[in-house]
Amino acid sequence: MIHLKNVLKMKNGFKIEPRKYEFLWRVKGVSYFGLHTFLSKKHLSWDLIFSLNYRKNRELNKYIGVTDLKKCEKIGLSLMKDTAKLDNYYRRVKFLTAKTKKVFREIRGKNFSMLSDNVLAAELRKAFAASQNLWALYFYTENFFYGEVESILADKRTTKSFRTTLIKNIERLQKIKFDMRILLNETMFGDDIFGAILREIRKRFSITRSKSRQLGPAELIELLTKKDYKPSYKTSFVVGKITGWQAITGRKAMEIISNFDKYFDDQVKNEISGKTGNKGYFKGRVRVIHFEVKGQTIKEINKMKRGEVLVSESTGPEMILACRKAGAIVTEQGGITSHAALVSRELGIPCVIGTKIATKVLKDGDLVEVDANKGIVKILNN
Repeated sequence: MIHLKNVLKMKNGFKIEPRKYEFLWRVKGVSYFGLHTFLSKKHLSWDLIFSLNYRKNRELNKYIGVTDLKKCEKIGLSLMKDTAKLDNYYRRVKFLTAKTKKVFREIRGKNFSMLSDNVLAAELRKAFAASQNLWALYFYTENFFYGEVESILADKRTTKSFRTTLIKNIERLQKIKFDMRILLNETMFGDDIFGAILREIRKRFSITRSKSRQLGPAELIELLTKKDYKPSYKTSFVVGKITGWQAITGRKAMEIISNFDKYFDDQVKNEISGKTGNKGYFKGRVRVIHFEVKGQTIKEINKMKRGEVLVSESTGPEMILACRKAGAIVTEQGGITSHAALVSRELGIPCVIGTKIATKVLKDGDLVEVDANKGIVKILNN
C-alpha cells in the first residue's frame, strides 16, 4: 500500500506551470481519501498532478506533464502492437482480479467492531493494498496511453495488417478495461468496500463522515495506532510528483488551483470538437450527467429522457442505463479504449469523445447537433 507521505522530499520554492501540463479528467465527489484508493506506486514515477477545490465544486482534477504524456503514448503503442505483451498483461489482470475479489469478499464479511485498533489498521492496509494494486494495472488502460495509436490508425499510409492488429488488440483491451472497472467500482461508488471500516473509525474517534474522508490511509492508520495523534484534514489540496507527493493545502493550494482553472478555462469555446468514438449524426436536447461517486449519478440517470444527448465527463459501467437511453454520447475524457467508445459502437449511436470542455459549455436542454463523423458538436439553440 502506498502512503502519500514523505515519499519524496519537498522541493523548496517549486513552481507549477499549467502550460507544461495536459488536462486528463475530472470527477465529482472524490475526496483526499478517495484519491488514495487508486493512487498506486505505478503513479509515483509519473509527472501527475491532482487538485481539488472543496469550496467551489469538489471536483478532483488530474493533469499530466506533456513530456510524460509522450512516454505514456510510447508504452501504449508498444502494448497494442505486440499481442504477446497484451496476453501477458491479461494474465496479470486475471490473476490479480481473482485475488482482489477474494479480499473484497473477506472485507465485506467482517464485523469490524470486534477488532482492536491495531487489527483494524491492518484491515485498512489490506483493503487499500488490494484496491491500489488492481488500479495500478487499470492505469495502463487509460486513454492517454493511446494517442499515438490513434494517430497511426488515422494515417492512411498504415498497412492493412498493422491496422488490423491494432484494432483487434484495442477491442480486446476495451473488454479487459470494462471487466476491471466493474470490480473497481466497489472502491468508489455507493457503500464501497471501505465503508464499514470508516464507519467503525468514525464511531471510535467521534469524527464526521466528511472528516474521515479528508484523511489518507497513513493518517487513518496513525489515528488508530498512535496515542494522541492529531490528524491534518485535507479539504482543498494539490498533490503530485512536483510536490514530493505531499499534499499542499491552504493558500498555496488555492493559488495553484486558480492558475490551472484560469489557464484551461481560457480554452473553453462555443464550438466543441473531439474525437470520433462512433460515427454518425444526431440532433437532440442535452442531458448533462456528471460523473461522480456520491450516488447522485443514479438520480440524474432516472431523470433522463430517451433520445437525449448524454453529456458527461466520462462514462463507465455505472452509467450504462444512461447510454442506452441516449441518442448520442459526448464526453470530455476518452479515447479509443474508453467505455463511451465501446458502448456507443455496441448501441450503434454517434459518439464524440475527448472534448475536454463539454460539461463546461453544454447545459441541460441545449439543442445540439452531434456530427460524430467529424468529431464536432454544435449548439443550435440554448
